[in-house]
Amino acid sequence: MMTTYFSTLSDALKTAGIFQPCLLLDRDRLDGNIALVKERLDPGLAVRLVDKSLACMPLLAYIAKALGSERFMTFHPPISEAVLKAFPD
Repeated sequence: MMTTYFSTLSDALKTAGIFQPCLLLDRDRLDGNIALVKERLDPGLAVRLVDKSLACMPLLAYIAKALGSERFMTFHPPISEAVLKAFPD
């Protein structure tokens, strides 16, 4: 199954003429993971997004909105500054 999944992604990149390293995001799977976090998270707890693996402001904003959280854990000063500008509260 995963071989078919990754072959499909690879074929889509070839069709689009993309032959260089890039980030390919499966929005359906991301949304499924977000739903799972919301389902399993204790209502008394708040989720924090960690920028270490999501150093992309539009992606952080998308996930923050979906989770209803503007809490972040940042490690790299330039990303911390970008997060503070995007989420001043």
